[in-house]
Amino acid sequence: MVMRREVPPDETTLATVVSACSKLGDPELAEWIIGFIDQCGVKPNCFVKTPMIDMYCKCGSLEKARELFDAMNHKNSFSWNDMIPWYLINGNLCSARELFDKMPIRIVVSWNSMVAGYA
Repeated sequence: MVMRREVPPDETTLATVVSACSKLGDPELAEWIIGFIDQCGVKPNCFVKTPMIDMYCKCGSLEKARELFDAMNHKNSFSWNDMIPWYLINGNLCSARELFDKMPIRIVVSWNSMVAGYA
């Protein structure tokens, strides 16, 4: 907590912390991190929210991840391409296809995810 007193966290710091913690797949830690971000007063942008989506998915909460994704005002290709594979991993090809069809720009990663999902 020393860092919090000395240097307030910014979007880059928070995105790094969320990414690191998401690897643990701990739902309680995920909720704590979300609360911490709220306490910091930083308005998360897509750079922070995309790792948050990944964290929710790794914690087994695809519904919360989708709520966060849907609430995002700005989505970049990483946001879209983070959500789609989680639907495929969980066997929900219809939801993956729905997002794929809504993507404004499809890149190679998007196509590869869908091909792998259909295979």
